[in-house]
Amino acid sequence: MLEIKKITTFFLFINSCIIIIPTTFKVYPIILLLLSSVFLFKKYKKNSFPYTDLLLICCPYIFFLFSCFYSSDLNSAFFKLSTMAPLLVYPLIFGLITSSNFKFSRNLTNIMLICFVNSVVIFTLVSFIYLKQLDFTFSEIIIHYIGFIDSWLGKFSIHPIYLSLYIGVSLLIIIYLINENQKKVLKVYYSLIGIYLLFFLIILMRKGPIIYFIITSSFLLFNIIKFKKVLIFLSITSLITITYLYWLPNTNNLNRFRDLINKNQIENSNSSTGIRYIVYKCAIEKIKENPIFGYGLGDVKQELDSCYTKTSLNKSSLNYNSHNQYLSFILTAGIMSLITYLFSVTRFYKVLINRKNILGLCILTFFLLNLLTENIIEREDGVLLYSLFISFFVIVKDT
Repeated sequence: MLEIKKITTFFLFINSCIIIIPTTFKVYPIILLLLSSVFLFKKYKKNSFPYTDLLLICCPYIFFLFSCFYSSDLNSAFFKLSTMAPLLVYPLIFGLITSSNFKFSRNLTNIMLICFVNSVVIFTLVSFIYLKQLDFTFSEIIIHYIGFIDSWLGKFSIHPIYLSLYIGVSLLIIIYLINENQKKVLKVYYSLIGIYLLFFLIILMRKGPIIYFIITSSFLLFNIIKFKKVLIFLSITSLITITYLYWLPNTNNLNRFRDLINKNQIENSNSSTGIRYIVYKCAIEKIKENPIFGYGLGDVKQELDSCYTKTSLNKSSLNYNSHNQYLSFILTAGIMSLITYLFSVTRFYKVLINRKNILGLCILTFFLLNLLTENIIEREDGVLLYSLFISFFVIVKDT
């Protein structure tokens, strides 16, 4: 019994470090964790299996699977289903583990969270050092870092948006760990890591994740720290952020926030804001044409592309999804898929509020806000992060 517990614990830690595992190998730690959880469940079943939580977490996958029956491009549909598989597997894993006599102690939970944060630190540090080894200057590294992590890292490549998500979740965890630990040495260590990761969040300069992190971190701070300390923390963070923005090399990415207050950018199809405006407009038009059942998982891209070709969008880059997961639910499987998902979210909030799990509430809210601007559930890096944390916080009662 002790050995299978140790094996399960080990694979939990490995899955927490999923960002530093090459794309082609990410599936293996998940499979190994699934096998160990199955063995644990078969031999030491103790509690009832959380079928309700499993179904609610998996509901997007179930609706997307159903939509394949009226999707003409089945190859694309099945490819997307394989990408979204963690949405089915992680809830099953944590359901099996919690149904056995495996206990998630506070210490185990904190180690998993620390593993996650440290893996993000390792990824950013190693990628930065690697770029430095290519004889780039510091300024050039800052300017090219976004394209570098997206294209030059091979099996370790990750889109800047999704690295921003990993960093945002890490920063929320760091705030929680600073409050949890009484040792000053650890508080200082976590604070330094927080400043370091904030540096990378600013380099990536993704509007959505930064804004959503500010919202959720403020909520977290006001719920775990006294008001005076919150003001001090926010003041220091603001000072560090302003210093970063002033000191870092001036790249085009620093104009991203200016797009939000520049109305002319909406009409500029080459700007981030202008592209999203066109994408959302096409998504809404297509929803109006078929709101009940949607177009099927494999056909959404084709439908959106047919709309993009009629706009001023660059015809050589018609590869945009809806950039809004809520719109994508309707486009793919109809309005009922969105309603069901929103119902499941209310259940998640109810569970976490009853357990007074502030960190879980903040990470859930961070994800839900990011769903407004990204199709997180349909991208590998996004669904791995989302499924791991939502399954953990919703299903595991001891967190």
